[in-house]
Amino acid sequence: MVKKSRKTRTLSVIGIEAKFVIAISYLWVPTIGVYSPKTYDMSRDITLECQGGIFDMGRSILVISALLLSFFRFNMAVAEVHEVTLQNFSFSPNDITIQVGDTVRFNNVQGPHSVTADDQSFSRPEANAPWTFEQTFNEEGVALVYCTVHSSPGQNIANSMNARINVQAAVEKSTFIINPGLNGSWLNPATNGQGFFIDVFPNNQTVFLAWFTYDTTQPSDNASVTVGNPGHRWLTAQGSFEGNTATLDVVLSTAGSFDSTDPVTNSAAGSYGAMTLTFQDCNTGTVDYDFFSIGLSGSVPITRIVADNVPLCNELNNTAR
Repeated sequence: MVKKSRKTRTLSVIGIEAKFVIAISYLWVPTIGVYSPKTYDMSRDITLECQGGIFDMGRSILVISALLLSFFRFNMAVAEVHEVTLQNFSFSPNDITIQVGDTVRFNNVQGPHSVTADDQSFSRPEANAPWTFEQTFNEEGVALVYCTVHSSPGQNIANSMNARINVQAAVEKSTFIINPGLNGSWLNPATNGQGFFIDVFPNNQTVFLAWFTYDTTQPSDNASVTVGNPGHRWLTAQGSFEGNTATLDVVLSTAGSFDSTDPVTNSAAGSYGAMTLTFQDCNTGTVDYDFFSIGLSGSVPITRIVADNVPLCNELNNTAR
């Protein structure tokens, strides 16, 4: 026998998200208990009173619902449209990679052409330009297409009017957007005593990063040095960003002197190494580095040292989305 709770519990959620949570809860709750919605005002905060039933299990359902809401808000795989042009007896490009759920838009800009799948699963009959045809791909695999006017199924895409569409599993895409609220000092707590300084310049879509670290091995105790430690190293990197990811070129500066106007020599662009800077949210990120000039690569998880800019970062991220 299941004992019913005599207590009244209240859950309050704000805005449109509550509609989603309530909808899911009502879908699942009847399978495990009895709930009675008492009062809710959609124009203000939404209050849901639950009386009786199996409350602990009901509360778990609401938590699961909220987690699902977060999943859909922040981890959706966003479908894209890929353009393919038909002209000069060819598809351009004729070999593309997309994700499940993406759409390919075929644009005929010259002459009579068609788009037909080798397996006959879809087709846009022959017609003179201009016309546009869209096909969405919902399963992983390789889709081969050809023009019925100028080729046939199975021909080499390199010299025939055929094309290959490689459909891969959809990858979740973060909805986080790099913004100036990320500016400041970051570190990997496991390697205290070294870290990163990051600056975001939104007007030209650029990120600057300085990495203060050490050499891979400490110099001998009698190494000659005047200021600091002979094992100290610092590197700078700069590059563009899109979404939550920045691609940076690493620069090694040499020949300078302490507090001096002596000229500095910087490594040529693309000659020393590269970094990929990825942010999961306003507090955590990852630095993937590849110093190909010296054969050194790896990944560093980073977190903020202070949280002063977090409110600004969240506000800018919400505005950007």
